[in-house]
Amino acid sequence: VGRAIEALDLPAHPCEPDGVFATVHEDREGTAQVVFVINPTQEDVVARVSLGVDAAWEDLLEEGVTQSEEGLLELRLRPRTVRMMGRKGPD
Repeated sequence: VGRAIEALDLPAHPCEPDGVFATVHEDREGTAQVVFVINPTQEDVVARVSLGVDAAWEDLLEEGVTQSEEGLLELRLRPRTVRMMGRKGPD
């Protein structure tokens, strides 16, 4: 995976803790718009994903909005779940 990221010059979005993964879909300007955060573990976790943007993020499958701060999105994930977050535009 690392070689593909480097060869294709794909952006990397580090996340923690270990075992948690994220995939980020960006617009043409390279700004994150949709984020999938994946917890394949059997533990409840608080995931942190580096997005490089401060914005409001709406949970697209459940109700709720959270704010990324200092470029970092922080979410609680139950075991073996995926959260799909969409960037909220200005109201």
